[in-house]
Amino acid sequence: LAYGRSAGYRELMAQPTRRADSSLGSVTDRDPYAFLNAARSAGDIRWDAGLKAWLVLGYEACRYVTRHDDTFRHPVRGRIVGEEISNIINGGPRSLTQLQGEEHHRLHRFMISMLSPTAVGEFRRRFAAPLVNRCIDTFADAGRVELTRAFSDELPSRFIATVLGLPVDDEELLAGCAHNHHDIMRFLTYTGTLSEPLSDDDPMVRDAVAASLRMDELLLPVIRARRAAPQSDLISRMWAEGPSVLDGWTEQDVLTTCRRGTSAGRWPGRPARSRSEERRVGKEW
Repeated sequence: LAYGRSAGYRELMAQPTRRADSSLGSVTDRDPYAFLNAARSAGDIRWDAGLKAWLVLGYEACRYVTRHDDTFRHPVRGRIVGEEISNIINGGPRSLTQLQGEEHHRLHRFMISMLSPTAVGEFRRRFAAPLVNRCIDTFADAGRVELTRAFSDELPSRFIATVLGLPVDDEELLAGCAHNHHDIMRFLTYTGTLSEPLSDDDPMVRDAVAASLRMDELLLPVIRARRAAPQSDLISRMWAEGPSVLDGWTEQDVLTTCRRGTSAGRWPGRPARSRSEERRVGKEW
């Protein structure tokens, strides 16, 4: 989705377009690919009257949008919720999704460097095998196991936690991260299909804000511990290199960047909802 905010978007929108026969928002309760394929066959860019936004469907067009944050605005911030609420839910005012211009580019380059092929290869060498063995040990003597829940759901979140520097043995912390992550993602998933703003008192907004504040409370003790005693993890690297990335780098910036890291994969603890379920829950709220 693209929401133009300046005359600069005409360079992209000058391409031939057609009005969408139906809205992308109308297919979030079913398989969207038939709609997307039909929309794409008619052109790379289409106006979605239901969402009041452009559907940008082609690779080059998507690449243009993501590289011109001075032209296209965030789909939720300032449109669905206010700036203050958006900052809380995204982890802070200098989140990767909140920044614009050169600050955004510098933080993006820093985050890419932390997850470069060389870095990921080192993480795999140091952490993958021990975590795999740890997961298997939890059910090896049981005789039978449901691998999706006991292994596939557990391994990604524990790998992310280990790479960040979160204590992988702290089951309460990991369960709390999973619970809050699902509440935050539920909000982001649902609001991505809205065209009208939500009030600060909306139950969905309140739940997402509460989950974000709880997530901050879980992460801050670890972040402060890494500042006092750095280790070979990403939180320690954020403390060490962050001041050269953004001026006035603070604890809040480490927290914000760490929050971004926790959103990198699916956390266990709650079954993932489909988009149709998110729409139903949103309507019930």
